[in-house]
Amino acid sequence: MKTSNLADLLPIYGAWTGTTEPSVLLRSGSGALLKFDPFDSEFTNSNMLISGGSGSGKSFLTNIILMQMLKENPKIFFVDIGGSYKKLCENLEGQYLPLGVSEGIAINPFDLAPGEEAVSNQKIKFLVGLIELMAKEEDVSRLPKLERAEVEEAIREVYATSKAPRLSDLQRIFLNHKDPSINRFGKILAPWCGDSLFGKFLDQQTNISLDKQVVAFDLKGMETYPELQAVCLFLITDLVWREVQKDRLTKNSYALTNAGSSSRTNRGSCLSRRFSEPSASTRRRPLRFRRTSTTSPSRGLQGRCCQTAQSSGFCFSNRWMANGSRRF
Repeated sequence: MKTSNLADLLPIYGAWTGTTEPSVLLRSGSGALLKFDPFDSEFTNSNMLISGGSGSGKSFLTNIILMQMLKENPKIFFVDIGGSYKKLCENLEGQYLPLGVSEGIAINPFDLAPGEEAVSNQKIKFLVGLIELMAKEEDVSRLPKLERAEVEEAIREVYATSKAPRLSDLQRIFLNHKDPSINRFGKILAPWCGDSLFGKFLDQQTNISLDKQVVAFDLKGMETYPELQAVCLFLITDLVWREVQKDRLTKNSYALTNAGSSSRTNRGSCLSRRFSEPSASTRRRPLRFRRTSTTSPSRGLQGRCCQTAQSSGFCFSNRWMANGSRRF
């Protein structure tokens, strides 16, 4: 047999053999054990999108991966709508946080990371994005550059004049500003300050601490307040980021599941900036999961599902494509 003909009989590709370290053991399509480490240097980042139809096993796969990673003592954070991970959280003696206007939980967005004495530029940008989220109109993607600059200047003034800044301190600066166009920000923030419905959640000192290995946030209680739910989802990224910075060498996992209703909007495009932008002070970024459903499982990550992932800034690894030779 000629060499040219023999080449036609040789396989041009084979099944993926897995990563070097067996942080997670899975079963390949051929039934063989597959080693998988989400933090392996082979990957350009540690982000994944798990996609599939209803009942196809997205939650099960997420649980399998995270449960096996527990042996490495990571910090695991879930963001969910509906309490899907409440039982898992209880079984692992974790921390389940139902967020809502009547739950008595408060998160102060002006809190700094542990050991941080001066506010960082990254924190300032986060707060500018938060105020933009609260103040801009629905049909506007971003505030004008001049207004963003004024908001940033006001936030820096808050930190310069207050030892324990809160949102109402920023509102007061806006109301006292000599420019009427900036005064309006103070009026817009009124429903978010003081003892108002939203102010009880945002304009108070933070009364929760993420001291458990497994933490689950449930946004079900905010479904009737979509504007607050979007802001809360934005705040959680900062809260988790501050927790991640406590130990820069610990592996961390951040799972966003069934929260797509908030992240599909322009507001949601800011959610991943906290974890996707490089930071000189952070050596390890958290592993981020995005679990979402598709109307047609056979189409894999095509169509609206893929567009949602891209528009919200969440990356995914081709190891998780529903169709392809590297499927588990």
